[in-house]
Amino acid sequence: MATQTLDDAKESWTVITDTASDHNYLQYCIGDAKYLRGEVEDLVGRITTTIQKACEEHLKRKNSDKRRVPWWDTELAVQRKKVRALRRRYQSSTTCQSERIARKCQYQREAAIFKRMLLTKKRNSWERFCETVSNQGAWQLPYRIAANKVATPSVVGNVTNSKGDAGKNMRSVIDNIVAGLFPQDDPGSDSPIQMKMRETVQQYLSDNDDTDFTETEVMQVIRSLASGKAPGVDGINLEIVREIHKVSPWLLTFLYNKCLRIGHFPVQWKVGQLILFSKPNKDPTSPKAYRPICLLTSMSKVLDKLLSQRIFYHLASRSMTNPRQYGFRPSKSCELAQYALRTKIQEHLKGRKGVNVISLDVAGAFDSVWYVAVLYYLVRADCPMNVFRLVNDYLRNRRLLYTSPAAHREYSMSRGCPQGSCSGPLFWNIVVDSLLDLPLGEGCCIQAYADDLTLVVWGENKGELEVRGNSALEKIRQWGSTHKLTFSSDKSASMPITYLRRLKYDDPPRFQLGRDEIKIVPSVKYLGVLWDKALTFHQHFLEVRTKVDVLTHRLSLIARKLYGNHPEIFRRIYLGAIERFAVYGHGAWGHRLRTKKFFSKYFNVVQRRPLVKMSLAYKTASTVALQVISVLPLDIAASIEYSKFLLHNNLEPSTDLVSGERNLHVEAQFNIWSVHPSQRLHFDHVLSEPDGDGIEIFTDGSGLNDQVEAALVACYYGAKTDEALFRLEDHNTVFQAEALALLKAAEWCLKLSTTSRVNIYTDSRSVLEALGNPDHKHPTIQGLKEALRLVQMEREVVLHWVKAHVGICGNELADDAAKRASELPQVTDPLPSSRRRIKWMLRDSGLRMWKERWHSNAKGRLTHQILPNPVLQLRVSDKQIVQLVTGHGRFPAYLQRFGIEENGSCECGGVGDALHYLTSCPRTRRFYSQLDTEHGLASLLKPKNLKILRSLMKFVDELTSANSNQ
Repeated sequence: MATQTLDDAKESWTVITDTASDHNYLQYCIGDAKYLRGEVEDLVGRITTTIQKACEEHLKRKNSDKRRVPWWDTELAVQRKKVRALRRRYQSSTTCQSERIARKCQYQREAAIFKRMLLTKKRNSWERFCETVSNQGAWQLPYRIAANKVATPSVVGNVTNSKGDAGKNMRSVIDNIVAGLFPQDDPGSDSPIQMKMRETVQQYLSDNDDTDFTETEVMQVIRSLASGKAPGVDGINLEIVREIHKVSPWLLTFLYNKCLRIGHFPVQWKVGQLILFSKPNKDPTSPKAYRPICLLTSMSKVLDKLLSQRIFYHLASRSMTNPRQYGFRPSKSCELAQYALRTKIQEHLKGRKGVNVISLDVAGAFDSVWYVAVLYYLVRADCPMNVFRLVNDYLRNRRLLYTSPAAHREYSMSRGCPQGSCSGPLFWNIVVDSLLDLPLGEGCCIQAYADDLTLVVWGENKGELEVRGNSALEKIRQWGSTHKLTFSSDKSASMPITYLRRLKYDDPPRFQLGRDEIKIVPSVKYLGVLWDKALTFHQHFLEVRTKVDVLTHRLSLIARKLYGNHPEIFRRIYLGAIERFAVYGHGAWGHRLRTKKFFSKYFNVVQRRPLVKMSLAYKTASTVALQVISVLPLDIAASIEYSKFLLHNNLEPSTDLVSGERNLHVEAQFNIWSVHPSQRLHFDHVLSEPDGDGIEIFTDGSGLNDQVEAALVACYYGAKTDEALFRLEDHNTVFQAEALALLKAAEWCLKLSTTSRVNIYTDSRSVLEALGNPDHKHPTIQGLKEALRLVQMEREVVLHWVKAHVGICGNELADDAAKRASELPQVTDPLPSSRRRIKWMLRDSGLRMWKERWHSNAKGRLTHQILPNPVLQLRVSDKQIVQLVTGHGRFPAYLQRFGIEENGSCECGGVGDALHYLTSCPRTRRFYSQLDTEHGLASLLKPKNLKILRSLMKFVDELTSANSNQ
């Protein structure tokens, strides 16, 4: 009777005195649980209806009218009328043949003019549109079209069912797709093990209940969900839910806690709207050719994520999450999965073992998850009872709704994680963790990234590998059968590692999955990286080069003038998308960056076409020169990314950029899952200036002359009473200094004995916002939160933000004290290097490496005279000036070099190259004599020189054209 669920269900109670015992009995009248569920359903319905009515009255609907053609104008309308009139005049000419021919010619001439005007206006309108939207951001429509990221309507084919019968109409086609994608649970076909699992779930009872959701917890979940997503069947998007919670935070919190207490997930929230997307290059008659997405209601997503957080915390706090699962796990990533696979392979290759990699495919993984298996492993984890009941109800009686003009269908779901839900990946991981925990025997190891499973088998010889591998595969198959999952032997693949010739591709180990033999392949694509049998990754970079070239070419086709006139826009796309794509997978191939010559060559090939596009240079210009003009060399960018990956994950540094920093200590992020979601601390702040009342503490952090300092000043009724100075390591950041100063202020408050209230002032808004975020992972912020919690147990603490350098006395005193802290003889409070500082250090190391390479390279020497020191900014964005900087352009010497002209000399008799026209040609002296070149050619690209250089190039171009015409 003390549980929260029964407490909610109590309708009345009385004391029974007529007993033979020394104690009186309490009689409770328990209400019907169905009635409580009805209350929740009624509340959800009323909230939903109220929101929908308010939206209908106050929000505008999207305009469904046909869009106006933006490029059509009066000039086109007049010309079209003229063409139509001429056509009628021509068609009505029947008497005189010569007159008919003349009218036909006039009509055709005006029709051609109209057609040309139409195409020109369309193109100009498109270019203007591209320029407008690209000014808002580089990732607008032009980029999305080129990258094939624009959703196109799915065309559903005549899908067949399992018997091979095609659908007769749209309803039967959708039935076939749903039947093929979402298998149903049949308890009658359960094996004895599955029956035992189902019985264990049905009999589970526990006295342990989880705590209620808090308003802060609900708000943090709403903030964490992505905005701009399509709503569910109720049409209420997340932005509306967010505003409702801001105005009335108690409402949704009360509703979600009611659901948690009685273990009921509202029926209205169990309906998912099915959307089908066609998979490319798939047979349209197969259900597997379509990717299903379920649009869930926004309010259900919030409860879904609240529930997922509680479950994951429960599993993580008991160390029940397998470390070899790299998907949908905190602090895990694709790069870590690639790194783990590569290190496992290399470990056994160094031990002179033969190694084989087997990629396993689970047929319809997420759509086939058995709900009983999810609940069974929650039982084994001793899940809190109220959470378990809510999950159990969440997975029961789920419905799928498909709506289109041609069909309206509704289906029940008894298996499969809801696509688009927050709990789907978690439920899959709960099930697949049991596979990762499975003892596969000696010489076998399995890892996973979500549903991408990879088995590594090693042994002394081919025979030993086959025995070990087939034994492990049989255990994996049996596990799948127990959990109602099927492994596809057609999509699974085996790749023998032929590096060091431990195994031969011509005579590989053979493995079977059930009765089917797994095919042998020379390469396997794992998480987007193409692994080849010799671990060279040559094929991967050939594929990367092709994709980069195609994207660059498509961008040029879609908006040639836009990117030609604004190379900085293309540079943003390069840095944000192309470079990210090219260096992805460094967890697999990053160790090979030490072979500089080889990888520099490969990355130069990948980077070549984007460099030409960014720099607007001739295609014959050297790659090293284009890099100095445009962007960091790709191999150095990859080395920076790989080094950052190693340092952030506390792995062994193995690149030149960090070889001298092996003792570098990087701050470790705080594990927020060590704290219950409802108990995570946050502290709000106010925007008010000091009033001189009571104790006021002012803090400040400073970074001057490559030193980082912090200080606090305590005032009592406006008079300074105490101060403390702190010096940090030079590699620390000002953010760390500001946080440390607040931490010291909190510790100072702990020493007080009588004061009931303390006001703490800082001008660091970033630190205050970090304190207001319950999920912030910075270790100093977490220490500060804990210190503030201890202070608040004794007295009230109010955090204030004040503007810096506006004359506030206490803030100016703290600022002066922080500057004086730089005079301290030694560091008083060493802190680990922040991740941002590591990024800066690696960037500086990369620039030094680039500079050394640029100085020693034999190519691009004219460019080196003009740009001796490479930087990370776009140096030149004018195609004419680029010709001067590279020496590749309309110069006689250049044209002769490539066989375009016979004579490469200038009219004055000198060599007709860029340097000649810049420094010694008498015909261009009137231009270069005006240039400000006090430091030689290195100062050529000063802003005041650019107009002169354009005029010079225009003159040289005219000279070259005149000579060519002679």
